[in-house]
Amino acid sequence: EPLVEHHMAAILLTAACWSPVALGSGGGASTGLTLPNAPGVTLPWISNGAYDLHHTTPNQTEAMLLWLSLGGRGLDTAFSYGVTDQTATGAAVCQTSVPRDQIFLTTKIPCAGNASGALEYVRQDLAQLGLPYADLVLIHTPKSCASAAEIQATWKGLEQALSLGLARSIGVSNFVVDNLTAVLETAVTKPAVNQCCMRVGVHDDSTIALCAQHNIVYQAYSPLGHGTNTTAPPVLLLPEVKAIASTLTQRLRSPSGLPFLDTTGPSTRHRVGVERLRR
Repeated sequence: EPLVEHHMAAILLTAACWSPVALGSGGGASTGLTLPNAPGVTLPWISNGAYDLHHTTPNQTEAMLLWLSLGGRGLDTAFSYGVTDQTATGAAVCQTSVPRDQIFLTTKIPCAGNASGALEYVRQDLAQLGLPYADLVLIHTPKSCASAAEIQATWKGLEQALSLGLARSIGVSNFVVDNLTAVLETAVTKPAVNQCCMRVGVHDDSTIALCAQHNIVYQAYSPLGHGTNTTAPPVLLLPEVKAIASTLTQRLRSPSGLPFLDTTGPSTRHRVGVERLRR
C-alpha cells in the first residue's frame, strides 16, 4: 500500500537520521538518550518540530496535542519561528494530560552577541511559550554573531540561563567545527547537543567527529528533506528507500513502543499510520 510504504519510509529515515546520534558516549533509556554533558537529562529519540507549522495546519496546538496523545514526548520550537508557532507549542504543553516532566521541550534563541542579550532572549522565548523553563535551549545559528568572541559571549548567557533554572540543558544548532571550537575554548559547561541538518547525502563528518570527541549529541533535523529542495530528489522518492519500505512494511515496529509521526498536522492518515505501527 502506498500509504503504508510512505509511513514506513518516513520511519526508517526518521529513526536513522532524526534520532540523535550518540557519538563518544553510551547509555540511554528506551525512549530517549541520556545527554552526557547534561547529567540526568534524557532527550527523546524523536521530536515533533513546530517550524512553519501554521502554514501546514489550521490548528497548530491540535497537531502538537495529537503527537503527545499518541505517545510522542519531544517538542521542538524556536524564538525565530514567531509568536504563532511558539504560543501554539506552549499551549499544547499546558493543555495536554501528559505531565510536564514527561515532555521534552527544545527551543532556540538567536546568537545575541553578548551574555545579557542571550539571557534576555531566553526570558522572552519562555514568555512566548508561557512556560517557566525549557528542557533544552540552543543557540539557533552562529550566523547572527559577527565573531568568535560574540559566540562565546552568547554561550555565557546560556550558561547563566542554565544556572537560573530557565533551562535544564543547553546546546547549539547549525554549528560547524570553527563555531564549536570557539564555544569549547571558554565554556564552563559544554554543549549537550548540536542540532544540524542531516539526511541521506547531507552530513558534516568533521563536525560529527568533533561532537564525538566532546560527548556532544549530534541531533539531525529535516531527515526527509524540507522545502523545495532542487539539488536532490526527496528522500521518500529514492528507489532505495522505497525498496526498504516495501520490504519492512509488515515487520517494522518501533523498538521502544514509541509511535512515530511526521509534522504536517492532525489528519486522519497520520492517525492511521501511527495506529498501524502500534499493532
